[in-house]
Amino acid sequence: MLRKIYGYDDPLNYSKYHYHREVRLETFPLVRYEDLVMIREEDLDTGISFIGKRRAVYMEWKVIPE
Repeated sequence: MLRKIYGYDDPLNYSKYHYHREVRLETFPLVRYEDLVMIREEDLDTGISFIGKRRAVYMEWKVIPE
């Protein structure tokens, strides 16, 4: 599940080459911390639709910096 959300490095040719498999969450800026992903409000619809397709649980908060 985490590979589908965060992307992963795929070793090719007996680990001689590495190819990074990107996913949609990597196409816009985000902050990752342990099991938490923070995305901008402008990208919220895209992020929720992507995570919802994978049946992952998500919560939504509005962060207001001080």
